[in-house]
Amino acid sequence: MNTIQSIDRADSESLSAAAPDTAEPWAEFGLARRRVETVLLHEIEAMVLFALGAGLDLPPEVLTTRSAPPEDGAPPQAATDPLVRLAALHLTLTRLIAPARGSTLVLLAEQRRLHPVLNAFGPVPQVRWMMAVAAISLALLLGIALSGDVNTENVGKGLLNLDGYKLVVVEIFLVAASAVGATLANLKCVNRYIADCTYDPRFDSSYWSRLVMGMISGVILSQVVFGSWIGSDSTGGATANGDLHGFGQPILAILGGFSAELVHDILTHLLGVVRNALGIRKSPIDPPPAEPPAPRAATVTSVPGS
Repeated sequence: MNTIQSIDRADSESLSAAAPDTAEPWAEFGLARRRVETVLLHEIEAMVLFALGAGLDLPPEVLTTRSAPPEDGAPPQAATDPLVRLAALHLTLTRLIAPARGSTLVLLAEQRRLHPVLNAFGPVPQVRWMMAVAAISLALLLGIALSGDVNTENVGKGLLNLDGYKLVVVEIFLVAASAVGATLANLKCVNRYIADCTYDPRFDSSYWSRLVMGMISGVILSQVVFGSWIGSDSTGGATANGDLHGFGQPILAILGGFSAELVHDILTHLLGVVRNALGIRKSPIDPPPAEPPAPRAATVTSVPGS
């Protein structure tokens, strides 16, 4: 018999006979409770194993099947409802193993069971995908570097002084360098969440967004920002009139991919310089001011004798 009895069989049969139209919604409600029960049981099991492995002190009520006495003012059926007891046990374990999460522990256990070989390359699919992208980007970076067109002169000329095949090869080289930096940042971030057992697959799309933003930022930093701050001489080569010249464009591409926020801060600073030069006090892209909080409703106090 299932741990949860959402509706007593006799009551459900009498309910179906009295109102046939309500039988199907109540049946779906019972299935929903069973699905919630399954999720709670899996997470509780994973959290108990995690707590035992970490040497944490488990409360006595975690390892007992007896129901706790009802609290003062609580209805008697609430203390004996299996779903309520499972939810209370889940809450106790969640506080015990914090910041780890039960859903993350279940996900990691399922991945180890379903993919024992692939698990060696990453505990979750997102890590494995990022490692594949990092390996491809590194191979592309090293492969393009073997071309004779990728040299200091061509890379230093930038977008405006190259054309044709040489420009394509140089830009692929810089994009690959940006992708290496972006995947390195993503792997560092997701590995921190996995180490803390707080990884949430709902945010997987944000890692791909950061990868694309890192590639764009690396190209902007190594081509546009580098060209505008360093400048170029008559032959198209970079001159040593800026602090960024010592880094080199490939290094700037990797830095831009690793930290998209760096390019955002640089562009914001440049925007402020342009605004000050044009005498504009407020940018049209600035966020609107926060709305003032709604006034509180007046509290009516009763007058004695009224």
